[in-house]
Amino acid sequence: MKTKEVIRRSQLEKITKSNEKWIKSINEIKLYEALFATSIWEKARTIGLTISSNNEIDTKPIILQARMQAKKVFVPRIRVRHQMDFFQLRNDTVIKKNGFGIYEPQGRNGLILKEDIDLMIVPGIAFSSEGDRIGFGGGYYDRYLSNFKGATVSLADPLRLYKDRVWILDETDRQIDKIVTVEG
Repeated sequence: MKTKEVIRRSQLEKITKSNEKWIKSINEIKLYEALFATSIWEKARTIGLTISSNNEIDTKPIILQARMQAKKVFVPRIRVRHQMDFFQLRNDTVIKKNGFGIYEPQGRNGLILKEDIDLMIVPGIAFSSEGDRIGFGGGYYDRYLSNFKGATVSLADPLRLYKDRVWILDETDRQIDKIVTVEG
């Protein structure tokens, strides 16, 4: 077993060096189709997810599909002590990139309580088929999901998916309910 930090560095290097943009695009389309076909997606009325940046699965098509289906979309804003809150993404929401390179909503309007989010789409750079994940190292999602009652889903393209977990888990790690892959 390797440490998450070793896997994280290896994954970031692998993802960054992958210059097969068209393969990434094809894989992302397959991931979106698989996500939208799930009963979890179908049932969800409120969805939490990040606005993607470098080295992440592009979430813009997910946001657009959610809005076309009249689902409400909520995006995170970081606060002190590695905590975060989710705010509704509306047409007039001002988005700015923070010091970590994460796009965040500005203002205080549209805050949603954790228990009111039906589906959380959780980002990461490595996933096991059993639902284990490695995020970007801040522990924000593990903290947020510690008493989260909604469904959790992550999208894993072939670069991010491990059949078996090869890293050491921390006691604070939270498993994801469903890992969506290009195979479904």
